[in-house]
Amino acid sequence: MTSSNKNEKTITVPHEVLAKLPTSYLNPQCVQVGKEILVCGGSDNNQCYSFHTVKNAYKEICAYPKSVKLKRHVVVKYINQSGDVMLLSFGGLHRHTLQMRYRSVWKEEEEEEEEEEKEKEKINEWIPCPCTIGKPGDNMFDARGVIGGSKNHLLFVLHQPNQMVVFDLSDSVKYVTKGDLPTTSIMSGCCFVRTRPCEMALLSNTEVLLIKFDERTCSFQFDSCAMHPLVRYTFNYAYIYVKDLLVLFGGFDSFYLNKVRVYSLKKRACEELTFKLPTSLDSSFAIINDDNTCVHLIGGFNGVERSTQHYRIRLFHVVPIEKLFVFSYKNAKTEIEVTLLMQSWLRSIKMHRFGWIKEFDAMIAQFLSTLGLFFSFLEGLYTKIKYTAQPHTQHIGTTNVIQAAHVFVAIILHFFFCICDKSIPDARACPTSITLIINVYVILLHDKYLFKKFRMVTNRQSKAL
Repeated sequence: MTSSNKNEKTITVPHEVLAKLPTSYLNPQCVQVGKEILVCGGSDNNQCYSFHTVKNAYKEICAYPKSVKLKRHVVVKYINQSGDVMLLSFGGLHRHTLQMRYRSVWKEEEEEEEEEEKEKEKINEWIPCPCTIGKPGDNMFDARGVIGGSKNHLLFVLHQPNQMVVFDLSDSVKYVTKGDLPTTSIMSGCCFVRTRPCEMALLSNTEVLLIKFDERTCSFQFDSCAMHPLVRYTFNYAYIYVKDLLVLFGGFDSFYLNKVRVYSLKKRACEELTFKLPTSLDSSFAIINDDNTCVHLIGGFNGVERSTQHYRIRLFHVVPIEKLFVFSYKNAKTEIEVTLLMQSWLRSIKMHRFGWIKEFDAMIAQFLSTLGLFFSFLEGLYTKIKYTAQPHTQHIGTTNVIQAAHVFVAIILHFFFCICDKSIPDARACPTSITLIINVYVILLHDKYLFKKFRMVTNRQSKAL
């Protein structure tokens, strides 16, 4: 049985077909470690591989112990106190709890010494975990797990019928607390993501549940709303979270689906995109790469057989560009990362086709520096001013100033690009590039943190020219 839209003409999402998986995977579990995507087993498949996103190739890591039978298990990644990359595997139809200290299999230097060290320290090998996740009688089939907490030290485990369990990963895996969710509609293949350090979102069959965890009191708070009809009773889709958007790929709802749907947690609305996946995908895995520019779709079931396909899709094909800039900059931690993100996004949106030249970077940097001083002045001035409007006294805050300046910024940027167009030989800024840049910088003005980072990087680039 294939997609229900078989007889309709469909537009396939622009995508790249990458190197095939070494073996077929159903319900694979994947984590991202730098330029690597680790594929840590799948249903009835104990093999683990590392995919290098630059080399477009796989290398074997290891295999689960033969005594472990995988069926819809969970794998999460965290960093321990020593700075090591740790993998934690648990749950599934046949419960298990294993851990691995991972080191890249792509380092070719000193391989012999590393092999000896691996034997001593048990690197890249699944070993039993001191703490068991899931008690006898717990239904850990198709459980879900995310890393969160103020220091990324907490593991939140969700399992049927409506249980949430919290573990502390600071020193070793230690039980913290558990709670009952106000829903009984958790079924196979639901979506469970972290939205903030101690906040999560769950898309079950009939409702959307927003979860908050208080680290101080170890208590939960919940907020729910009805599930959108486009997603209701859809199972086994792959998903990613970007800003406040959940992007859902494929799934099953009595048909194997090739649809791409975008659900907004903020607006509580869902949209089905006009284009489709290159094939129906059920029980696949979606994961974002290290520079937040692409999503990888790995394995799954295409309606006929288990898949060995690996697709890469540019995020801007499925997520509005303005949300991607905010998402990318907020996830960057250093100047170098921000610079690479800027370069990557310029390549992704193919700005050079619009006549983009390097001198634009210097002029934009200079313009933003001046504009930044202007807004700093307004911020300092207006946050201290009060005006009386009967019958209340109100403050003019930074948000009011920025919102009032939107039109001003758009006009200034428009004239700025017009001047660039006339002052630089062979330089042309078409309306498309003008509109895009206006949108980007108005968004940056909304967020002082992003604006500060962007000015820092563009100033460095202007000095380098």
